[in-house]
Amino acid sequence: MSQFMLCRTQRIFTVCAITMMGCLLMPSLFWQPAMAATTLQLEDGFVLTFDSGRIDIATGSGQMSDVILEKDGEILMMAEQLDVTAEGAPGSDEWVIRDLQGRNIEMPEQDMFMSDLSVREFNFGLAFNTTSVADASQIFDEGGLIRMRNINLAEGDLAITIDEVSTAPFQYGTLADGTVVMTKGGFRIDGLSLTPMRGQSGDTGFMKRLRARGMDSLVMDMAVAAGAKIVGPEMQVFYRLSGDIRRLGSFDLDVEAGINGNLYAQLLPQLQTAEPNTAAWLGLSSAAYLRNAGLVIHDTGIGDILLDLAAEDEVGDAEELRTTLRVMLAESVRVTFPQNASWMLPPIDSTLKAGGHLEILLDPPAQVPFSSVMGFAMLPDLAIQQLGVQITHRPN
Repeated sequence: MSQFMLCRTQRIFTVCAITMMGCLLMPSLFWQPAMAATTLQLEDGFVLTFDSGRIDIATGSGQMSDVILEKDGEILMMAEQLDVTAEGAPGSDEWVIRDLQGRNIEMPEQDMFMSDLSVREFNFGLAFNTTSVADASQIFDEGGLIRMRNINLAEGDLAITIDEVSTAPFQYGTLADGTVVMTKGGFRIDGLSLTPMRGQSGDTGFMKRLRARGMDSLVMDMAVAAGAKIVGPEMQVFYRLSGDIRRLGSFDLDVEAGINGNLYAQLLPQLQTAEPNTAAWLGLSSAAYLRNAGLVIHDTGIGDILLDLAAEDEVGDAEELRTTLRVMLAESVRVTFPQNASWMLPPIDSTLKAGGHLEILLDPPAQVPFSSVMGFAMLPDLAIQQLGVQITHRPN
């Protein structure tokens, strides 16, 4: 689901970029007021038309209303209003969108609509020329923002709406040698709603079970956050992923790692090469170590629905399948972790039996390099000890 959403977001940004970068192809370099509908013939079959407004061909800045972008006679995008403040020449590495506001944007070929688009402090030029980017601050400064609101689209037999997709505020720091690192960043997806179209093939299975619970749609929220904290010579990196399936459950994944800042700065140029650098990645995995990690799963109904669906395809009875899975899980844990199964199994079994709140924490008593993970696969009980694993369960 998250990969699908990222793909759709990239399409939106690409269409908006095409609209702005088309201005580069015009020969005039002055403010051009439009007294009537204006049509700009661009390269590669693109045509930009707007009913009223003006545009500075030198920078792509301007205000346009009733905008239509076409390619070879096919409408790619329509917008009620586009207001742009930009600097630099469109298409160059120095082309920066200081502020872009779009209202009521429709992409017929994508069957997509959004009521509002906001972009601030975003270097479109470098974003489409990633080979020259040394760090994220060159694309997004600390005031940067991309936000889309009230998105409507269709995918197969599903109607999809999203209240808001937005980047989180970005912050940056500097290592001792001057290397810039992102200390805070991320994005949110709020109110992602999936609704099957009535009478279509999507109106089966999972969605029917939702309706049995008084729910007409599956509604989710997601958030991703990442960054680093510079503490003397060390860089402490964090990554957080959270999701909430409203009325059915939620999850939170939190990982923190550490690495020497000077070593990271030395490896960074090798990691940014176009071709994969195996030696650099091996060096990073040996130098980086796990500080702590946690996974929290709160099941308030999603487990029952998934089990019911699986039973429908397998044995026909959800409780029978639940019992079978519990037996298989118990055997697997005992075989894999013979020294720790007695305390590990009860909270996991309780979650499978009745849902609830399952928490798995990793709090290593000493530094554990990521390169040790392969060795842990051969000695799993040793991994439990060295990673400081804790598992707890609370009922709903």
